[in-house]
Amino acid sequence: MNPERKLMFHVPEACRWIVVVCALALNFTACGNGKEAADGRRTQCRDALSSLQSRHARLNRDVARLQDEYEQLLAGHENLKVKHEALRLWSRQVASRYGPGVWYFGKAERPLPLEHLPLATAHLLSERLNRLFRQEGLPQFALVKIEGDVAFVHIADDLMLTQNMGTTGATGYIQSITYTLTSLR
Repeated sequence: MNPERKLMFHVPEACRWIVVVCALALNFTACGNGKEAADGRRTQCRDALSSLQSRHARLNRDVARLQDEYEQLLAGHENLKVKHEALRLWSRQVASRYGPGVWYFGKAERPLPLEHLPLATAHLLSERLNRLFRQEGLPQFALVKIEGDVAFVHIADDLMLTQNMGTTGATGYIQSITYTLTSLR
């Protein structure tokens, strides 16, 4: 769905048709049935029209409120895109300036460099990171293969990520592996 698409409702069109139908019904029923019957039907039509007008006003207020909420969400989305791009650029600069090394998660939101290894290989980085994981009682991972810029890993006890570590811990664990292996670039 296109986030810039405006909300559109055609409530007035529907109300116009109902008013026309009420007016026609009033004219047809008023013919030959006497003034009292016509007045009664006219009152019913006016009541129906009044009800429709108040419903139309309510719907217009709802549309305006939803349009405001949509605009706020769209602005929030744009802000998040800008923040995402800034973080992406920052992390690239940090990683490229630091060079190969072990990155480890802690209390910070993202992993931080822990050990600088300028001549490291993917296997050496995996060994060092697994040593830290072992000390913390976290699952080990195996570097399965590397194809171009893509490293394939296998986590030995992947259930531990979802069942024992919580969302933040599992995210930090995965980020540590990702940051460590991508520091080789």
